[in-house]
Amino acid sequence: MLLAIDTATEVAGVSLYQERVIGETTWVAGQDHSRSLLHQVKNLLAVTGRSLDDLTAVGVSIGPGTFNALRVGITTAKAIALARQLPIVGIETLRAVAYQYRLTFRPIRPLFRAGQRDVVTGLYQASEELFATLEDPHLATLEEALNASPQDTLFCGEFRPEWREAIRSRFGEEGVLTRPAEGLRRSGYLAELAWYQVQAGLVDNVATLQPLYLRRPSITLSANATRSAR
Repeated sequence: MLLAIDTATEVAGVSLYQERVIGETTWVAGQDHSRSLLHQVKNLLAVTGRSLDDLTAVGVSIGPGTFNALRVGITTAKAIALARQLPIVGIETLRAVAYQYRLTFRPIRPLFRAGQRDVVTGLYQASEELFATLEDPHLATLEEALNASPQDTLFCGEFRPEWREAIRSRFGEEGVLTRPAEGLRRSGYLAELAWYQVQAGLVDNVATLQPLYLRRPSITLSANATRSAR
């Protein structure tokens, strides 16, 4: 049984997977992933009648995402894998989001916030045989992301209201998920991707697995350091 952990953004999730989703929990963690994650893992194990002894693998979202949120999820996943000598698989956050909509067989572009002007994005395409990455995760302006998108692209992710309007005006109603529940990131899809990789023997080194950051984390300088930098 695989435990999947996703803390890439303020929306977090954990799930259990063994040939199918056994249990799944999604919640808005805000900035409090460190307090809520282990509680949610323990609760999910309890309500499904499982324990940590039943785990055979761990999957974790490696980003892009926010610095502290990713650190909590990846550190927890690695600690469980190390303590129990389990294989671990890191899955890109955008790939897991796009995988959720693969059966549309359209180009899929997840969008997430990255500061005031930039977005985090990538482009994916499913066929009957495979689920391909057309653009690796990267930073762009919204305009750049829209310009690089085919007309039949499906946009998903955590939208700002103004992004929806920009997408609708250029791609029509079919371009954007209009209901908030449809845009919710589910860890069950992350778990499924990780499960398939474990079955294929494509696992990561627990010691060297690292988060995928597209931008260096901001550092708050002390007053003395600030004065010295001027």
